Amino acid sequence: MNTELLSVKNRAETNSKTGWTFYQKLALRSVFVFTLIAVVPASGEYLQKLFSLPWLRLRYVDVDVISNYYPWFVDDKGLGVDYAGLAVAAGISVLAGWVWSLLDKKERNYDNLYYWTQVIIRYKVAGVMFYFAFVKVFPVQMPFPSLSQINTLVGDYTPGRLFWITTGASPFYEVFSGLAELLGTVLLLFRRTVTIGALILLAVMVPVVALNIGYDAGIQVKAILILLLVIILLAENAKNLWSFFILQRNTKLEVRSAPLLREKWQRNARIILKVFFILFFLGFRGYSVGVSFFSGKSYKLPEGVSLPEWRGLYHVSTFKLNNTTLPYSPLDTIRWQNVIFERWNTISIKDGRPVQMSVDNSVRKTEVHANGGRHYYEYSADTLQHRLILHDRKDTARKLLLTYRISTDSTIILEGTNENSDAVYAELKKIDRIYPLTEKKGNFVYTPY
Repeated sequence: MNTELLSVKNRAETNSKTGWTFYQKLALRSVFVFTLIAVVPASGEYLQKLFSLPWLRLRYVDVDVISNYYPWFVDDKGLGVDYAGLAVAAGISVLAGWVWSLLDKKERNYDNLYYWTQVIIRYKVAGVMFYFAFVKVFPVQMPFPSLSQINTLVGDYTPGRLFWITTGASPFYEVFSGLAELLGTVLLLFRRTVTIGALILLAVMVPVVALNIGYDAGIQVKAILILLLVIILLAENAKNLWSFFILQRNTKLEVRSAPLLREKWQRNARIILKVFFILFFLGFRGYSVGVSFFSGKSYKLPEGVSLPEWRGLYHVSTFKLNNTTLPYSPLDTIRWQNVIFERWNTISIKDGRPVQMSVDNSVRKTEVHANGGRHYYEYSADTLQHRLILHDRKDTARKLLLTYRISTDSTIILEGTNENSDAVYAELKKIDRIYPLTEKKGNFVYTPY
């Protein structure tokens, strides 16, 4: 034990004697300022959300609010392309670092500043990446495509939504990528494995950034920010990594020693904070996401009570508007073409009306995010009075009031008023289809309607 303590002390003394050049200090100061911009909450809206959390009964979505703070240039409007804001933040950081370097020309040792900057980055990245890892390990971030999404034309999706749906269609790939993210993130929590963890996350984040930019997926700058922070963690060993991977020479990774904490309370506080972080962001979050997933819940999808026996795709064989029968036509802008009942309380209707794209990818909005082609309604059912109330999921003020009955041939008949108070009548005939997307093998026969 004494030998180990002496070794740590010697390494700390060796590090403290290491000289810092002007440009090294300039780089460190600039990175430190950029880290503060990226990590320190400067948003009143975020702080309001933070203080309004149910702290005595937290859920994993509440933990996400805590860890997923981002600076102003990472917009939350679903666009994710504030590259100018990112450039401004980088410019401010370099300018602040330069002014700092001009004003403070004393010979100082910056080992401690470097160490704590790395600590801040490590735990910021870990807090964020534990979220992305667990919602992939338990695949709820990109859930399997719903019936409505399966029956939506490819051309009615934005590129980003198409990518999310195709990824969700392969739970194995989603789980695999989540495990890679989880491994890299866990390794960030320990000094001796930071570089290995950062290398794994680098291999994960480079394609994530490329996919977000290429598919215009809406979190481009957010992904770039995490990638930049991961690269910063690799900076100290950049030469050693180049020597090993490119020059194929034997090398040794640098492991910077932690500052000596002379007070007992400081050492205890360090252990307590680290254990709390691991239990909260790794243990509690992982457990909560897993329980939610295995209970059939997903923060991405609605949870309302449905009519499970009605789930499926229905062809609208007869449709009347104000007692006038409208013949089927794919070009008709009024007539319903088909209707889908999901396993949750959603009804989606395909007709010829234009669909306003929604870029709000908030909780339980994945159905209507960045796709067109169908109109989505939340419904509540009164099974005693045989009534349905449908509220537009994009505009809840728009609603349909319908009654329903089932004929002898199992046709569902809906009758009532639509959003414009017009009288509507629709006969729905269920279509039994086998979807190749949901089957691993076999012969498939398309059932037209």
